[in-house]
Amino acid sequence: MKDEEKLLKDEEVPQVKPMSMYKPSESVTQAQNQLKQQLAQKPGAYQSSWQTQLDDTMGKIMNRQPFTYDMNSDALYQQYKDQYVQGGKMAMMDTMGQAATMTGGYGNSYAQGVGQQAYNQYLLGLNDKMPELVNLARSMYDAEGNALKDQYAMLGDRESQDYGKYRDQLGDWYTDLGLAQDMYESERANDYGMWSDQMALIQPQVLAMLEKGIRPSDEMLAASGLSPEYIEAMYPEKSVSGGPGLVESWYNWLDRTTPPDGALTISDVWMDVLDARDSGQSVDVQLGIIDTAYQNGIIDDTIRDDLTKSVKGADLSLNWG
Repeated sequence: MKDEEKLLKDEEVPQVKPMSMYKPSESVTQAQNQLKQQLAQKPGAYQSSWQTQLDDTMGKIMNRQPFTYDMNSDALYQQYKDQYVQGGKMAMMDTMGQAATMTGGYGNSYAQGVGQQAYNQYLLGLNDKMPELVNLARSMYDAEGNALKDQYAMLGDRESQDYGKYRDQLGDWYTDLGLAQDMYESERANDYGMWSDQMALIQPQVLAMLEKGIRPSDEMLAASGLSPEYIEAMYPEKSVSGGPGLVESWYNWLDRTTPPDGALTISDVWMDVLDARDSGQSVDVQLGIIDTAYQNGIIDDTIRDDLTKSVKGADLSLNWG
């Protein structure tokens, strides 16, 4: 066979998908929506409430100048200085007064000299205060540095607490996300498995009915997974009573009655009749099945007569089987 002829022959095969697409059940859709909601609830990036203060405090710690003592900027030194200067002046005046008395009440260079000596001697006490003032300034310097470190540690603790809460919140979100993901995957796997099992069980029955020219119910067709396009393509010539195609025959005859939800369909009745015939049971048994269906209201007078003629007819005129 030439390649062109083979290609032409291949093109004659109906190019349709045999299976309908899987449609998730409501429970699967709900689980998927819950998963989407959980994804949308992910906490944003961590935002620190303390980082600015931490940076400022660390900057103060790192940029502190080494300790130095400047007596001119020391308020306590200036206070001592004022006291000692005032005390020195008083000591000088007392000394000069005593010297003047000793010399007859007249001021002289001697009195001034001894008065200056008393003033200078008094001011030496201010120098004796210097070590004390330096140590005090150093203690204040160290205390300020320790206070900055304590402040930084406190801010760090607050930052750690807040970040820990954020990590807990994020961890809880991941836990809930995992649960939602597991729920969705479980629901979908179970739902898809049930759909596949049901399709595998019902599909052979539907195909057998189609081969015999019997229209399965809409529920069976949906459960079989066979697409309408596939059925029409694979059974275009299949007919009932030599009439129109199978799909059209369904709507022309079997759709004349609509059974209530959960009730047997005409197809079910006829399948029971075919099973009885194929198992070698008598015509009376087959007719009994039809009569029982009629008595139970599954089929009407017209359908009962058509089915009865098919069973009694030598050539099965309606081509039921």
